[in-house]
Amino acid sequence: MSRNISIIGGRLKPFQLSENDSIGCQELLVRLSKPMIFINIGLAVFISLGIQASEILLGVMPQGKSHAGSFMPLLHELIQQGHNVTIYMDNYGMNTLGVRVNEWFINVTDHKDPYNDTDFSRGIWKNRFTFISQVKPFYYGALSCKNVLNDHRTDFERLVNYPWDLILTDSLFAVCAYGIAELSHAHHIVMHSTDVESGYGTSKGYARNYLMMPRYFLEFDYADVDITHFNDRFWSAYEWFGTWMTFATVSNSHMRNALSPVISNFDISKYYAESSMSFTDMPLHLYVPMATNNELFIYGAYCRSYRSLSGEIATFVDDHQSKGTILIAFGTIVDWSIAPNEKLNTFIEALNQLTDYRIIWAFNGKELPIKKHIKFVKWLPQNDILNHKRTKLFITHGGLKSIKEATCATVPMLIMPMFAEQVRNSWLTRHHGFGKMINKVNFTSASLVESIREMITNPDYKNNVKRLRRFYDDTPIPALKEAAFKINRLLKYGGRMPDYFYTRSTKLSFFTFLNIDLLVLFPALLIFLLSIR
Repeated sequence: MSRNISIIGGRLKPFQLSENDSIGCQELLVRLSKPMIFINIGLAVFISLGIQASEILLGVMPQGKSHAGSFMPLLHELIQQGHNVTIYMDNYGMNTLGVRVNEWFINVTDHKDPYNDTDFSRGIWKNRFTFISQVKPFYYGALSCKNVLNDHRTDFERLVNYPWDLILTDSLFAVCAYGIAELSHAHHIVMHSTDVESGYGTSKGYARNYLMMPRYFLEFDYADVDITHFNDRFWSAYEWFGTWMTFATVSNSHMRNALSPVISNFDISKYYAESSMSFTDMPLHLYVPMATNNELFIYGAYCRSYRSLSGEIATFVDDHQSKGTILIAFGTIVDWSIAPNEKLNTFIEALNQLTDYRIIWAFNGKELPIKKHIKFVKWLPQNDILNHKRTKLFITHGGLKSIKEATCATVPMLIMPMFAEQVRNSWLTRHHGFGKMINKVNFTSASLVESIREMITNPDYKNNVKRLRRFYDDTPIPALKEAAFKINRLLKYGGRMPDYFYTRSTKLSFFTFLNIDLLVLFPALLIFLLSIR
């Protein structure tokens, strides 16, 4: 159904062109002196003249506020272009995301949120993470989906039967969303909040050599990659094979069991292989060169708008006695209230020495003996502070959204990775010359102070992040608009491109795709020929 709409204040409202409008085309062009204004108004008029508005569903992992936040800029772009976008997730008590997108949550009652795991929250301060670590969150996603199908089957079926035109699903842990996409008549896209995971890339046959890329789970004690070293390639091969095996067997068995009431023999590898397209929020300029194809679009090189600081924070950072601002923020998962005392004491001992700077810390823990140049806040406008002219350094956990915001604001980063791919992310910032890493296991107050002072006073870090930001801006089409164009093109073809558009390797067995048959045949043939001489 076509809808005549215009974009007013971020909301969709009826729009009609007045018959008495006397502004001619030439006069309109003169008035629109700024190119971007012309593009946006032209887009609104184009939409108003009959572009097809589509129903798009995004399914994210349970309680998936962080992952939803990664995809939100693209969703807002789709809304601006006239589409009706809805977010689905298994919800355990969250009222709303508050992100100007339709929300269709299944509110799971009488069950604890499987991801509310105190052992995990405590463990991120000391544990090392490997590919085996991803089995548990897939299990939690499967357990949550069991809760949904056991107690809220009717709500699940309503989502399945709604006339979606396209379904976007989180690449990680969104088990019920996979079920909805499988049972719906709509085609599905897989959305990656970081780079394409190796298990997924293998399922899609992207022909990536994961031995030539930084490992997803780099070691805290050896956060380095050199593809000329056999040892690094060996451990990359080990991680790739282990990730693939645990993903395709153990994690898949949890998901298959959870979805068995509605889908027989669910196969996550098949689900990935049959996706219409893949989108990743990892900026192409930040990552290393890699293979891509028609089915993969990398749209992460965009920057969000920001506001000027006001109130107490503005007064604090604008102190004329300050040499600059240091921002500390570790995302929504790291819980400072249960951080080990020795880690907190080490941080405080170091930060209390930096009296010539103003330090803002997103902190939810207990009261600590801090000096007046340090300010604790439970929530802060991270992007706004990063873009403030006095901000000198960002100390963080290394989540991709934080790295992207720091890149856009051209602020160097001191990263203390906590879990998942964050060590790999910290390596990327160091690879590009605007970041350093703190080892969460054995850092000291002296090493922390030394790193902070060195990064603030050495202009190379700032210059390198400025260079990377210039790459962001040097594109013929803004990344989000090109991503929206790709989705609009899919919708034009009913949610999936013609078959010749897709990689043939997804139709081959693993044995054939890796040419193992030829590697076995040729030596066997050679041995046979030599034996008959």
